[in-house]
Amino acid sequence: LENMPNYSVIYQVYVKDHGWQSWVRDDAMAGTEGMSLPIEAIRIRIVKEQ
Repeated sequence: LENMPNYSVIYQVYVKDHGWQSWVRDDAMAGTEGMSLPIEAIRIRIVKEQ
């Protein structure tokens, strides 16, 4: 996040037929690769680093 050096964005996606995936952070890939499965929902949090 710009101008917020002690914070990160974490996110979790719900993949069709696979459910909620693990939380990932910042610019990490979420979902599946090469399976052509849609993301049906997303949870997003902004968290302060400890």
